[in-house]
Amino acid sequence: MSKYTIISFAITCLWCYLGFKTLAADYRNRMNVLFSLLCLSMVIWTLFVGISYSLSDMHVIRLFLKIGYIGAFFFYPINFHFFLILSKKRIKRLRLLVFYLPALIISVANFQMFFIFRDFIRRDGEWLALLDYENTWMYVYILFILAYFIATFLVALKWHLNTKIRKEKIHSLILTFFYFFTTAVCFVLTLVLPFFGIVKFQFAGIIFFYMYVLGLFFLVSRYRFMNLEKTLMADEIIANISDLVFIMDLDLSIIRAHRGGDTSFNASVEKMLNMSYFDVVSVNDELREKLTALADGRMGDFTMPVNYSIGQEYIVTKTHFSRIKDKFGDWAGVIAISHEVKAIDDFQQKFKITSRELEIIVMSVSGMSYREISSSLSISERTVERHLTNVYNKLGIANKIDLYRMAGEYNIRI
Repeated sequence: MSKYTIISFAITCLWCYLGFKTLAADYRNRMNVLFSLLCLSMVIWTLFVGISYSLSDMHVIRLFLKIGYIGAFFFYPINFHFFLILSKKRIKRLRLLVFYLPALIISVANFQMFFIFRDFIRRDGEWLALLDYENTWMYVYILFILAYFIATFLVALKWHLNTKIRKEKIHSLILTFFYFFTTAVCFVLTLVLPFFGIVKFQFAGIIFFYMYVLGLFFLVSRYRFMNLEKTLMADEIIANISDLVFIMDLDLSIIRAHRGGDTSFNASVEKMLNMSYFDVVSVNDELREKLTALADGRMGDFTMPVNYSIGQEYIVTKTHFSRIKDKFGDWAGVIAISHEVKAIDDFQQKFKITSRELEIIVMSVSGMSYREISSSLSISERTVERHLTNVYNKLGIANKIDLYRMAGEYNIRI
């Protein structure tokens, strides 16, 4: 077996590991999916090209190289797309088609109209491929590589210069360096020098490009690239908090949740992962404005009443919100620690108040009108009125003034 085959197989295993690790971390994250596709393109490229070094039949070698270079053709647009997502660029679907169409055209042409290699020679027991510089498609392929190389480099450089987050500056600098250096050296050794008849450095050029893998591997293992480790606080610390705890990223999506032993909340917190925090609480304008301002860094920590509503469950809490940092010192997320107001449990059990009725009571004593309550709960104003009538009958009161009084007695108005 060729030494080049062994090296290629080892690198292929590394790509498989990175792709699987990323996808397993969060298969619903489009950045993770795209990175896994990037790894897949490199698996196809390195595996089939590597195997071809140990083959002897010319027809089989050509077939394996044609298949392998499909991965190479699609690597460049996938890598460009990945950098765009990484730098938080918004991309329209029509532009995505434009990004990938050249790779598709060249892949089809590689099977039907041209092949980048015109011949193979054996030197020192290893195959060397001679590029077909007499074919016009060869220059189309070179321009294709250069276009994506320059575009990707500019996106990475702009990302590095514009970001204010130290972690992203480290990521972007390492990625930009590895991508520019490895791709440039590979381009010279595999495409430029063979044009002048110097072909002995071809595999060395490919090895240089494999260093790009090492750069990505370094980011994944050393800097937790793409938040593969989403825990912002130690799980053992969270597990010992007796209250309801939610950890969110700066987009206010829940990435960790813990139900403490002192809460009557029975809903499965695992089902809330990746949901917006606003999907599990009864949202009012004050909470939305304050929490968004906290995530954006426009205000500091705060405490306010928060009412959780999941399915048929409804609990009233006093919740403290604060921002938390990662190990780089960058603001990484928001933590919400919610202490349930226990007197409300007694109130519900004593007067047989349902979760929906309690929800409406809280909104009503908070000053919301029938119209605002109906809009928030997606029910009619008549239904709101009917619920409050049932509440009045259960409590033995006649009007909203009495409701305010009883709400104060049971600490419903936090």
